[in-house]
Amino acid sequence: MANKNSTLRCTFSAPSHSATLLQGLSVLRAQGQLLDVVLAINEERFQVHKAVLASCSDYFRWWFSVQL
Repeated sequence: MANKNSTLRCTFSAPSHSATLLQGLSVLRAQGQLLDVVLAINEERFQVHKAVLASCSDYFRWWFSVQL
């Protein structure tokens, strides 16, 4: 038990969490839910999750953070 002068630290561990998260995002995409960005490449359009792009790309993280 932590007192006022100490910090209680807990670590959550779930080895399958990352796979479950990716599967959940894939299901959302397949169902067309919570897709908040459309990427247009030539004549093709892709609905995507902004958070997924930002988490994988410094460019998209910057782009989505800019206040235009």
